[in-house]
Amino acid sequence: ATFTISRKYFELSSFNYWVGIYDAINDEFDYYPNDNQGYYEKFTFKEISKTFRVLDYIPKEDMSVDSNVSIYVTFSDDVIKETLNEETFFILKGTRRVAGDINYDESLRKAIFTPSSSLEEGATYEVHLTKDITSKSGKNLDRDYVWKFRVKRETSTDWELIVVSPRGVNKPVDISKVYVKVGNGKIYFKVETYNRIENPRRTGFIVRMDVDNNPNTGVPLYPNGGNGEDYTLFVGGMYGNVSGILYRWENNDWREAQPLSEFELESGKNYAILSVNLNSIGNPKVVNFWVGASNDPERFPIVDQAPNDSYFATYQIVGKKGWVHQCRDIDEGTKFDLKDVYMMHDETNVYFKITTYRGWEDPFKDGVFFEIDIDADQNPDTGFEEGMGEDFFISVYPDQEGIMKCYVAIYTSDGWQDYQEIETFKIEKNSNIVELSFPRILIGNPDKFNYWVGVGYWYEEEDKNWDYYPNDDEPFYYLEYDLTKKLTQPALPLEVDIPDNYKTDRDSIMVKGKTSSDATVEINGEEVLVSSSGIFAKIVKLKPGENIIDVKAYDSAGNTAEVKRRVIYEKGRKVVIELWIGKKKAKMNEKDYLLDAPPFIENGRTLVPIRFIAESFGAKVDWIGETKTVIINLESKKISIVLQIGSKIAIVNGERITLDVAPKIVNGRTFVPLRFVAETFGAEVLWNGSERKITIIFTP
Repeated sequence: ATFTISRKYFELSSFNYWVGIYDAINDEFDYYPNDNQGYYEKFTFKEISKTFRVLDYIPKEDMSVDSNVSIYVTFSDDVIKETLNEETFFILKGTRRVAGDINYDESLRKAIFTPSSSLEEGATYEVHLTKDITSKSGKNLDRDYVWKFRVKRETSTDWELIVVSPRGVNKPVDISKVYVKVGNGKIYFKVETYNRIENPRRTGFIVRMDVDNNPNTGVPLYPNGGNGEDYTLFVGGMYGNVSGILYRWENNDWREAQPLSEFELESGKNYAILSVNLNSIGNPKVVNFWVGASNDPERFPIVDQAPNDSYFATYQIVGKKGWVHQCRDIDEGTKFDLKDVYMMHDETNVYFKITTYRGWEDPFKDGVFFEIDIDADQNPDTGFEEGMGEDFFISVYPDQEGIMKCYVAIYTSDGWQDYQEIETFKIEKNSNIVELSFPRILIGNPDKFNYWVGVGYWYEEEDKNWDYYPNDDEPFYYLEYDLTKKLTQPALPLEVDIPDNYKTDRDSIMVKGKTSSDATVEINGEEVLVSSSGIFAKIVKLKPGENIIDVKAYDSAGNTAEVKRRVIYEKGRKVVIELWIGKKKAKMNEKDYLLDAPPFIENGRTLVPIRFIAESFGAKVDWIGETKTVIINLESKKISIVLQIGSKIAIVNGERITLDVAPKIVNGRTFVPLRFVAETFGAEVLWNGSERKITIIFTP
C-alpha cells in the first residue's frame, strides 16, 4: 500500500513513526517496531537543493521583434526586488546600454524591462542577466544569462517628424511629437505622448485636415473658429469600444463619412496611429493639419493641441524627395540627445537631416550645435590622426554674431582649417530638426564615404552633454554612405508591367501600369483613364517588327515621368534553337549566343536551360529565390508553368505533371528535361547523334 502526505504537515526536519497492518478476517494485527525494539522509528528529511533559474524569457534567442518591444523574464522563485537593477538586468546595443525601466510582478515572478524609447530598426540587441540576482530563499541565479534578439526594419516609407510639442503641466494627455508618412495609397499620422496611455477607452486623438489649402472651404472662422478644415480623423473610446472614424465637414457640421480600417491605440504604449486612404480625402497634394488630444473622447474637450505655435502644420505629398533613414540612437539623457539621422543625395548634392529627443526654443540661446565628421577616402591613415582618418567636419553652431552658422573644416598638415561656409542649412525655433546640404565636390566627390554624427551643448566646456553615433567601439566607429545608389525617390512614380524587348506573335498588346492617382497618363500620345488607385491599362495595336510603347505621366505640380518599352511583333515566324551537349555555344535563328552552362545528359535524360529557351519563345520568366521557384508565362499560347528546384512535380496551366528528372541549378541557371520542353510548348525536337546537337523548332 502506498499513500502520500503533504510535506507542509511536517514542521521539523525529522519525525518518529510506527506502522501497523490489520487482518480483519482473522482479527490479527501486526505493527513495527514492537515494544522490545523501541517504540518508534525515526525519519530525517534530506535537504532538497532547488536551483534558482530562469524559466522563460521573451523575446527568444534571435527572435525578430517590433521596435517598441519590452523584455520579459520569468524566474523559478521569488526575487528580492532590490537585486533587480541596471547592473544585473540590462540591454546592450554594441557596448552601449539601453535606457529603460525595470518592474517586477511578484504574483508571476516576472521581471519586465521597458526601454525608454523605441529601439533602432534593423539593429541587434543583447540581453544580460547576472548571477547577482537573488531569490528570497537566499540563492543567487544559477548562471549568467545572455541572449540576442533583432528589431524588425520597417519596410514602408520612414516616418517624417513634423511637429515637436513642449511638455505641459498636469496635462492628462500630453502630445510630444507628430510624425507623418505616405504609403500604399494612405496617409498615416503617428501621435506620440510624453506618458504611456493607460486607458484607451478614456483617451482620444483627432487630426483636423485642410486638404484643398483653401480657408474659404471647410470649417469657417466665424462662428466655428476654423480655418478651412475639410476632414477629421478620430481614434479613441466610443460607446465602450476603441473606434476609428473619418468625419467630413458638410452642411455646417461634422458628418461621419466612414470607419477607419487601420488605426492603433493600445494600453501601455505612448503613441496612437491614425490612417486614411488618400482617395477618401480627395487625393490631396498638400495636407495642412493640427492634432488634438482628450481624456474624454466622447465629448472631446481638447486638453492638448499640436502645433501650439501656429494654426497648421503642413505635409507635402506630391513632389517629395525621399529621406532614407540611416540610424536611430538611444536616449541617453543628455541635454538634446541625438535620435535619428536621415540622408539622401542627387547628382550634385548630399543632404542630411538630424533629429534629437529634446528640442530647443531658440537654437542660439539654447546653445545647440551639430557636428558631422567625414572620412571621404575611407582611409584611416589619412586625415585626423587622433581620430580614425576624418578628412572633413561640418558644424552647425551658435556664432559670435548672435546667429546660427554652418561651415566645413578640412584637415591639413597644419591641423583643422576653416574650408568653406555653408548657407544651405535650416534650423528653426521650437524644433528638434536640423537640415543641411552641400555639394558632393566639396568633399572630393567620392563614391562612398564614412561618417559619424554628434549633437551637443555649445556653452558647456565639459562633454557630458555631448552625444554622438556610432560609438567609438570597433567596428562601430563609422556609418557608410553610398553615393552610387539612386536613393532619391521619384516625385512621380511610373511603373509599366511589360519588359523591354518583349516578343509576341500577336498583333496587339495590353499595356498596364501604375502611377500616382492624381496623374494624367498618355500611351503613344493618347490619354488613358487612371483609376483612384493609380492603375491604368490600354490595348495597343502592333505593326510587324519593332514597336515603341511610350508611356508618359504628369501631374499638376509639374512632375513628369516617362517609360519606353520596345515590343517586337513576329508574325508567324518560327523560332529555331540549336544546342550542343557539353558546349556553351548556342544559336537562335542563326544568331550566336553563349550560355552560362551547357546542356548535359544525366541518367539517360537530356537537360537544357529553360530560361534561354522560354525567353526565345517569347515567354516571361520569373524567379522566386525564397522558394527556388521558376514561373513561366507564354501569353501567345496561354501557357503557364511553375517549376521548383529539386521537385519532379510541375504545374502546367493548373495541372500537376510529373517530370522524368527534377529541375536543378547549374552555374546559376535552371535546367529541365528536354522532353518536358517539347511536350509543354508543343515544339519539335531533332537529335543529331554525330554532333550531339539538339535542334528545337517552335512555331508561335
